[in-house]
Amino acid sequence: MALIQSEKVNLFDPKQLAVGAIILICGIGGNLALPSGVFPFNVPYLFPNGIPAIVFAAILGIFVNLIFLIFKTPAVRGDKA
Repeated sequence: MALIQSEKVNLFDPKQLAVGAIILICGIGGNLALPSGVFPFNVPYLFPNGIPAIVFAAILGIFVNLIFLIFKTPAVRGDKA
């Protein structure tokens, strides 16, 4: 929570809220729901038994954030960016 406040993350921004929600859902949900907390996507040499939920959540969060940066959305009322 302190990191969110110090970096001035605006969780009222739908894009930032979506990225945070995806990371939390995949990380926590994957760890609780999947056997051994591992997504069944094999990556040779790095993760031969599957990708751990926290790693998958981080990769997915980066990917979704990249999509939001590439495909700009129209400005919402009150949005400064």
